[in-house]
Amino acid sequence: MTMPEGLEQVPPEIVGRDMFDALVVRTDFSDDESWTAVVGELRRPWGPDGEFPARVRVVDARAWSGATADGVLAAVDDDAYLDPVFVAGRHTMRSPTGGCRL
Repeated sequence: MTMPEGLEQVPPEIVGRDMFDALVVRTDFSDDESWTAVVGELRRPWGPDGEFPARVRVVDARAWSGATADGVLAAVDDDAYLDPVFVAGRHTMRSPTGGCRL
């Protein structure tokens, strides 16, 4: 499956994102605990003293369930500001490190 059925355009969850935010699209909904850990790491401030806020737009919409990386990229391809795009899929949720070492 490349993209979930009916996902021909970018869902509204992505619209309005700041152009400097990294985009992370959740495509696996099998483990909410792992996802919570991933989001916590994504939103953690960074820098020597944690002085820089994370610039991340997390998309947690079931419309993306089962989408492949190619499907996500195809769906967001028309937006020149959607760069970089990360996919939080099955491997992220099942990683032995809890998907938290990004």
